[in-house]
Amino acid sequence: MLKLTHQHIRHELGGPTFNRGEKYFLEGRVEDVTPEVIDSDLVILRSRVSGSGNLYVQEIGLEASGTFGVDIDGICSCPVGFNCKHVVAACLSYLVVDDSSPKDKLDVKLQWLERLKKARQTSPVDVGAEFIAYIIDESFQPGELKVRYVECKYKKNGDRTKGRKHTAYSGLKYDRSATEEDKQISTMLMAFRGIGDMSHDYAIAGELGQLCLAKMIATERCFWQETKNPPLSLGAPRTLQLDWRELENQQLQLMLKVEPAARVLEFFPPHYFSEMQWEIGPVEDAQFNSKEWALLHDAPRLASDEATSFSEQQLTQIPDSQIPMPATIDQIEVAEAPVPCLHIETVQNFTGAQHKVRLSFRYASIEISVYPQLARRNIIENGRVYVIQRDLMAELKCMGRLEQAGLAAVPESGDEYWLKFSGAADYMETKDSTDTIDHWRSFLKETVPSLEGEGWIVEIADSFTMSFIQPDKWEAQVDTETEA
Repeated sequence: MLKLTHQHIRHELGGPTFNRGEKYFLEGRVEDVTPEVIDSDLVILRSRVSGSGNLYVQEIGLEASGTFGVDIDGICSCPVGFNCKHVVAACLSYLVVDDSSPKDKLDVKLQWLERLKKARQTSPVDVGAEFIAYIIDESFQPGELKVRYVECKYKKNGDRTKGRKHTAYSGLKYDRSATEEDKQISTMLMAFRGIGDMSHDYAIAGELGQLCLAKMIATERCFWQETKNPPLSLGAPRTLQLDWRELENQQLQLMLKVEPAARVLEFFPPHYFSEMQWEIGPVEDAQFNSKEWALLHDAPRLASDEATSFSEQQLTQIPDSQIPMPATIDQIEVAEAPVPCLHIETVQNFTGAQHKVRLSFRYASIEISVYPQLARRNIIENGRVYVIQRDLMAELKCMGRLEQAGLAAVPESGDEYWLKFSGAADYMETKDSTDTIDHWRSFLKETVPSLEGEGWIVEIADSFTMSFIQPDKWEAQVDTETEA
């Protein structure tokens, strides 16, 4: 039975680290410690320790195989990352809760029976006979995993050989050591891009790549990087956690983590790899497409004086993103009713005069464009961030009011909402038809005053050249003489 002592922890992690971790433990910073007894010689601790304003997650392996009694390999989500003071605090907490209780001893004995049961099962591959093994590794290209299959044998001691590269361009169709399952996997792999001119290396990605990965793991002959490692298993989903971590050089780096702690792969769809359990599994709550996922792994490092500006732009450009901001930004909530604003102007260019109508909305003192039609818009004005809670239904009613006046939206006008009169031959035409002139006359003389009476803000620019003059009286002379 593995028995951890203070001396083990101090020797493995060093005196200075032990002292800092012991201080954390005595201050009660350990949130929880959950031990998993693998067997009598191996225990996995999963813990959470409160650090300097952050909660860090640890996964610690305790193995009774070191020279001094116990090897400690602790992974932590803090900047140090390995065998840090948080690992010390978690191990000290485990000493308190672990007293070799009768239940723990029984659990170990029951797990020994399970291992004995598995040991009695016949291996699917005979000693000396060749079999196909699949080697998985990260690819140089984002979103991909590199796959290679090799021909291996089991030695008499139960170890696997390193494996011989398979170079047949026809895949495994005619390979005697391949099972029907291997041939199906080979057919799937050949649908992917080969890496270089080596037919035995493939780059898998996407939903088909995910299916192919699951099939390779299911053979129990799929390994991470080399065959001497344990076979990979398919792990349960783990939830994605995004956070900005301060590095030793005071820069900030976006970190992609899962709980329990494991390496988040660049492979898409999102997956993690746990070297502690030798398993690969899906990452949950990663609402990103393949391009976004690749960019997350290539996020820029920020200097401390860049965090605020970066956060402000993040708020305005991608307000609905699940990526946290590197700095806290004060936001002013605006939830007032929208006031429609109509802008009328004339622009001169090489095609002639163009009369324009543009619609926007004011929320309090903040004016926003119609597009994009998001329920929430973040606007930076005068150094402040305003969060506009839009009333899209009220805005649509205003747009419908203009349609009733004969105006129609101009397609492909960007974020701005430009309008023209229905029936006009072309928004870009240089001469207004008689019908268009009549529309403008009615709009300016009747619709605009009505809109202003309803509370609309109408701004007619000085550049607007169209005007209509009402004469005081009409005079005409009629000649009634007729020829004899």
